[in-house]
Amino acid sequence: DAKNENVGIFEKTSINYFVDFADALTDPEDGKILTGIMCREIMMAMSSFADEPTHFDRVAISKAGNSSMGIMVALELQKPWVFVDVRGGVISSEAIEGQLFPNEEVIIVHDVLASGKLIEVMAHEISKRGAKVKNVFVLMERIDRQPKPSEVLSKCGLNLYCITQISDAALARKISKSKTR
Repeated sequence: DAKNENVGIFEKTSINYFVDFADALTDPEDGKILTGIMCREIMMAMSSFADEPTHFDRVAISKAGNSSMGIMVALELQKPWVFVDVRGGVISSEAIEGQLFPNEEVIIVHDVLASGKLIEVMAHEISKRGAKVKNVFVLMERIDRQPKPSEVLSKCGLNLYCITQISDAALARKISKSKTR
């Protein structure tokens, strides 16, 4: 349909600073803290609109994002997961790795949301297989782009829950302050 004609291909972002949680997540103590924060956010959000606090069947994780965080969250919540493989902004013909069943409620867990397009593509691929995606959970939303990633997801009918938001200007200030200390 016209709404999804560009799903599957997206451009690289024009953000000046790269944010990566990989080092923090490979440290057992830091990884446990970040995973705990994400799991609490998921449980609070899910309990606010579901009859039971864990009303979702599966966690979807992007191979392009920090997959270790998604796996840690799924394990902590005792939920199965699937990988969605997006390479170079294009969905491969075997995009979904793992079991995914029609009518399952799936949440997407991701580390840094830069444009929203990757998550849009993931949700589209999952929906094509009959599962339902309504909720996306991220550690950080980058708010430098127009439209903001949250606006992109909202137009797709997705609810975004993020732990924090940040811009290049805010990162530049933090870097500048740390250099002067």
